[in-house]
Amino acid sequence: MLSVNTNYGAMTALQNLSATSAEKSQIQSRINTGLAVASAKDNGAIYAIAKGLDADMVSASVEQSQLDRVSSTLDVTLSALDSISDLMIDMKEKALAMTDESMTYEQLKAFNEDFNALFDQAQTVARNAAFNDINLLDGSTLTLETTSLSVIEGFDLADILENGVTRTGDVSGVFGGYSGTVTGNLGGVINGNMDAVVYGDVGGVINGDINGDIYGSFSGVVNGNVNGDIYGTFDGVLNGAFNGSLHNGTVTPPQEVTIEAADETAAEYLGRTYGGVSGYEEDPFSFDPKQDLHYHYTGMVASIENTISGLANYSSKLGSLAKAADIQNNFLQIKNDVLMKTKGSMVDADMARESARLSAIQTKEQLGVQALSIANQAPNMVLRLFG
Repeated sequence: MLSVNTNYGAMTALQNLSATSAEKSQIQSRINTGLAVASAKDNGAIYAIAKGLDADMVSASVEQSQLDRVSSTLDVTLSALDSISDLMIDMKEKALAMTDESMTYEQLKAFNEDFNALFDQAQTVARNAAFNDINLLDGSTLTLETTSLSVIEGFDLADILENGVTRTGDVSGVFGGYSGTVTGNLGGVINGNMDAVVYGDVGGVINGDINGDIYGSFSGVVNGNVNGDIYGTFDGVLNGAFNGSLHNGTVTPPQEVTIEAADETAAEYLGRTYGGVSGYEEDPFSFDPKQDLHYHYTGMVASIENTISGLANYSSKLGSLAKAADIQNNFLQIKNDVLMKTKGSMVDADMARESARLSAIQTKEQLGVQALSIANQAPNMVLRLFG
């Protein structure tokens, strides 16, 4: 039917041309963005999955950034520990030399100055071993909330150097009595008095008196008196008198042990407990300076050896953590790559295919324009009927 009011052929041609133009726009969008699914209206389900993968990749990237910071901090700390260990070995050499009783007082003073210089250098290295404001050698703690390395505890190495004692671990067993300093936890059975200061927790059975402070908690049995303070909690049994104070954890205990001056008459020159002897002048009415220097450094050798051992143990611990951080970082990198590949396979456009489709759709569009043009000429045929 010929009609001047309705041109169905033109309407059909226009619809086809509009569909072709829309398809062409979609192809051009894929070519411009490189994405087959750029928004939720392209494919809602795939888009939602892709966004979930994006969130997983962001989490992995954050963990990687934290682990990079951990690795850098540990590298700086391990380098500082190596330097300090070398300095401690030199200090031990000086201390051993000063135990030679054949040395004159002037020679001892010269060695003492060298010892002081080495000590000061070790302190300087310890206080400057920081990365990103974290120094694991000044007691700082590096906390990570999102990785398997949840907490890396530091310790105050400068304080250790000052005090000369490192934590040596726990003590347990059966003893006829016990005296000394325990830098870890104390357990077991003591059949006698415990004349000790304990910087950890105390458990077990003590068949005697406790003559010393406990900086942790007590959870054992005392068949005697407690003559000291407990800075933690008391959850044990006391069959005797408590002649001290119970702080219930309200007082922060010291983190390291302090070496007391071996000779009270020489306390003045022990200004830096672990350092050499400073301000040393001969005073025949108080003590023999040469003899006291020998005495001081004879005891210092064992203390230096303990510190070197403690540094080695801490270096081993940090080395294991550094390796674990590297392994975790590599795993997260592989995980991120897999997530990115998975997302790409879901949302990325096949550019070769889109290029071929663009050429085809451009030809189709040209044909559509021509079809519309032909359809638009149909009403003109009505004029011929009246010509």
